[in-house]
Amino acid sequence: MLKNIIVFGLIAAGIYYFGFRETDLDKLMKPAPELSAGTEANIFVEPDYKNIPISDHDYAINGAYTVVYYHMETCPGCRRLDGDLGHFLALRKDVAIRKINLGTNWSTGTALRDYSRNIGLTPFIIIYDAKGKEIHADEGTNNRAFKLLYEWMNAEFKKEYYQKQGKQS
Repeated sequence: MLKNIIVFGLIAAGIYYFGFRETDLDKLMKPAPELSAGTEANIFVEPDYKNIPISDHDYAINGAYTVVYYHMETCPGCRRLDGDLGHFLALRKDVAIRKINLGTNWSTGTALRDYSRNIGLTPFIIIYDAKGKEIHADEGTNNRAFKLLYEWMNAEFKKEYYQKQGKQS
C-alpha cells in the first residue's frame, strides 16, 4: 500500500513538474524591458581581436534579449537568417542581434582558440536573456539554439498573423 502511494506521488510530481514548467520558448515569448534609448538593435560587431579569447557574453545587452550570431558572408543559411531576423526585429523591439563575423578562414580549432566556442557550423547562435544569462547556445554541430531561435520567430510570426486576422474580422 505504501509502495503504491509513493509511486503515485512520484508520478503526480513528475506530471506537475513537466506539465507546468516554463519552457525556454515560453520565457522568450514574454516581453523584456525594451532597449534603452540610443541602443541599436541589429548591428554587426567587429570583435577586438587583441583580447583573445573573445567572449560573446560581452555583447549581451542589459534589458533586452540578445542573440549573438556568428556568421560568414558566404553562408547561405546566414543570408536567409538575416532576412528572417529583419522581420522578427520589427515585431520585437526588446531583442538585440549581435553579429560576429568569422571571416573566411575559420575552423573549429581557431574558433575554440579565438571565441572559446566549439563552432562547428554557421549560423551559430547563442541566446541571452534580459539579465545577460545564457538561455541556449549551439555547441559544435548541435544547433539547438538555432532551432529555438526559429521556433521563437515562428511563434511571433504566427502571433502577428492571428492578431491581424482578429483586427480584420
